[in-house]
Amino acid sequence: MKPELSPASEKYLCAILSLEREKRVARVKDIAEQVGVHKSTVTGALRRLTRDGWIDYEPYEAATLTDKGLKTAHLITGQQRVISNFLQNVLGVDQDLADSTASEIRHSLDQRVLGRLVCFLAFIEMGTDQVDGCLEQFREFSRERLQEKSCAEWVKEYIKETEDQDSFVAEE
Repeated sequence: MKPELSPASEKYLCAILSLEREKRVARVKDIAEQVGVHKSTVTGALRRLTRDGWIDYEPYEAATLTDKGLKTAHLITGQQRVISNFLQNVLGVDQDLADSTASEIRHSLDQRVLGRLVCFLAFIEMGTDQVDGCLEQFREFSRERLQEKSCAEWVKEYIKETEDQDSFVAEE
């Protein structure tokens, strides 16, 4: 089920889900605070989401997710959790950065790629000695190598290396 929502609308659904879990109600001021916009912006978005059947909302009342909105919000937050877990558990990115990045990545990630990511995380969770050893080697490599050069320098070096490999392959 692919939501037919803009990234901004998806943020509202996720904020409402989070607030319903945390406070039992999702009021405009709390949604505005969580999403980082003015209350008037939230009101307009809630009207559109109501019109399209994602939420139930009346002015000056709390917003609630419809069944359609609830399913979609769970799907979105689940996908973001997978990506965030990968960024944290495999790449060692801190939680706040992983969470904010996961939201952005999810918008452009093909479902097949997301499926592969889930399989990879499941493989890691199996926790074989080889996997654990490999991940620890990667983390150690990252700690050491990021001390030597900045990430931007590593990217430049990697790009140069792969360009050299591409030209070598083209000559064969």
